[in-house]
Amino acid sequence: MSNIKLKEIRYLTIQGLSLQFLPISIFGYLESQIENTIGSAAISFLMGVGVFICFLFGYAICCLAINKYARYKGRKNYFYIYSILNIFGLSLLFLLTNKNQSKAIDSDRNPLVNFSISSIFISWVAIPIVCMPLVYLIALGINGIDGFEEYISGDGNFLIIANFIGQVFLALYFFNELKRAKINYKHILGSLKQIDFKLPIMLTAAQYFFNGGINSFTLYGLSFIIPQYVENHINHQYATDIVGYIGFAISAMLFAPLIEEFFFRGMIFQKLALTRGIVKAMVISAIAFALVHFRYDLIPLFIFGILYVILYLKTKQLAVPILAHFFYNATVVAVRIYDHFFGDVDPSLPLTVADYQQQFLEHWQWNILYIALSAPYLCYFVYKNFPRSNDTDKLPYFANRKISGRST
Repeated sequence: MSNIKLKEIRYLTIQGLSLQFLPISIFGYLESQIENTIGSAAISFLMGVGVFICFLFGYAICCLAINKYARYKGRKNYFYIYSILNIFGLSLLFLLTNKNQSKAIDSDRNPLVNFSISSIFISWVAIPIVCMPLVYLIALGINGIDGFEEYISGDGNFLIIANFIGQVFLALYFFNELKRAKINYKHILGSLKQIDFKLPIMLTAAQYFFNGGINSFTLYGLSFIIPQYVENHINHQYATDIVGYIGFAISAMLFAPLIEEFFFRGMIFQKLALTRGIVKAMVISAIAFALVHFRYDLIPLFIFGILYVILYLKTKQLAVPILAHFFYNATVVAVRIYDHFFGDVDPSLPLTVADYQQQFLEHWQWNILYIALSAPYLCYFVYKNFPRSNDTDKLPYFANRKISGRST
């Protein structure tokens, strides 16, 4: 019965949010298309009225969904507050514990089944929404009322603060879910002894050159299709001063390797492997890892996902893919810090798409060389270490649990 109710809540939520935000997006696009045409003012007014009506209907449907969800989670006393807050209230309600949870979770042979993958993906959206007021308060305290709007719209440090706070709360939520599911994180992590540093360092070097070559060709192709996106990307400032870059470094070198490796390799891959098989689970987790970054470099990110799963299976130590992830991000951070403070290009002067295309044509041979030097090693590593068995007992979680059981 609870599953049926939850499906109904999900349907109402999707319907309500779609009515609230899809018409606004469509209206924004159409308004720019009909601008300065005959009768554009009247058409814009009618479309605006339609968007407003859709928003009200969507808001009402979301309130109904929130009311049902509050009762589902045993928090009906304050449902009206969550309803008024709408999407913010829905996100907050999702992150709160379920008071009606009566099903006891036991540690059976496959404790990974107790963990909810979908809840983490939803929290990836819900946590930034819930944290946004805190982020705005911090930005207001740093710059005051006068500089607040300029700071949140144009300063790269604002995004770093927002991302940093979101990652902290995401880590807390993720490890709380591990505890709730009674999953021993030590069995996911594996041994911290005799870690092979040479392997992640070699992979990092190969990945860095391979990505540099592939990404350059990708951006060059996209510059003819979506030039505005490419221009925004090549001129994006990850930070504006040394304090901002310290925050960026902590986020990229600490939180990203730890959270992403624990979640994508430690949990998603291993849980899916129980039902889908090791190879399918590897591919699905790599696709999820690429898509969640929401960037143009999907191919390198997918390859990252495959490489890190193979590293994990080969060593049974999550520390090894964490180190590979750390070394790669550290290299990227170091290069960006050097370019910002010591590079020949002034970061305050924007680079046009035409300038980027010209630079690419002048150096495309180097990108070919980078790919030619790195691709054979990456292919050899995947071929040599690719899993050829679907024996789930050999998954790191169960292998480490056996070792832990023998040692105790």
